[in-house]
Amino acid sequence: VLAPTENISYAIALERSGKHRKGLDRLYRAIDGLIQSGAISECDRLLREIAVEDMNTHLLVGLLTITAPDAARLPSRSSLYARVRERLDELVPDRSQRLLAGLE
Repeated sequence: VLAPTENISYAIALERSGKHRKGLDRLYRAIDGLIQSGAISECDRLLREIAVEDMNTHLLVGLLTITAPDAARLPSRSSLYARVRERLDELVPDRSQRLLAGLE
C-alpha cells in the first residue's frame, strides 16, 4: 500500500504516460482514502503541499472534484483552488472558467 503522497506521484506518472483513467482513479483513491478514514488534517496538509504545476488538466479538475464535498473541513482547499485556477489559466486559458464551474 502506497502512502498518499506516493499515490499522487504515481497518479501523475500514469497521467503523463497517457493512462488518464488510471491516473484519476489513483488520485481519487488516495484522497478519498484519507477523507473516509478521518485523516482530514493529513488530507489538508497534502492539499497545501501538492505540486499543482506537475499536474495536467484532468488531475487538477479531479482534485477539486474529489475534495469539493469536504471543502468546509479542508481549510487549505481554498488556496488549492486558487493555485489550480492559475495553473488552468496557463494550460487551457480558453476553457479554465468552464472547467472550474461549481468547484469553488
